[in-house]
Amino acid sequence: MMSSVGRVEPLHATTCKTYLWFVLSMPIRLRQSLARGLPMTITLNHTIVPARDKRAAAQFFARIFGLHADPKDGHFAPVRINDTLTLLFDDDEEFESHHYAFHVSDAEFDAIFGRIREAKLAYGSAPWSLDDGKLNDWNGGRGVYFRDPDGHVLELMTVPQ
Repeated sequence: MMSSVGRVEPLHATTCKTYLWFVLSMPIRLRQSLARGLPMTITLNHTIVPARDKRAAAQFFARIFGLHADPKDGHFAPVRINDTLTLLFDDDEEFESHHYAFHVSDAEFDAIFGRIREAKLAYGSAPWSLDDGKLNDWNGGRGVYFRDPDGHVLELMTVPQ
């Protein structure tokens, strides 16, 4: 006589259809993440960057990074970084320095670094060496740090950390 422990009962056809409908109704990225056992993808959509003059700060950032500042009037001065991220520059009188790090391709690094040098901005190899005039080679890539006019530390890296 076989014990019921370890015995698998067949699923009822209705249960299977309901489960299949549930799984197929999920967005494809969610199904793929669940199938791989990975967490769902989370994307940063926007962040607010405090500035003494939001329009000037947005223009500076856009010029250095080779992007376009959105000139429309509104509460924020937005700069679209890519399909998923927008920096929203906002006027503020007092704020602490923030650190913004960007993973870029080698070609983007070369172009942005060229504009940093053209603008005669101080740059350095680490957050504690913002003006040593050197690049770093962390993780086998290239990296650089510099400050924007509002004192925020901007970082470029060709290999993500």
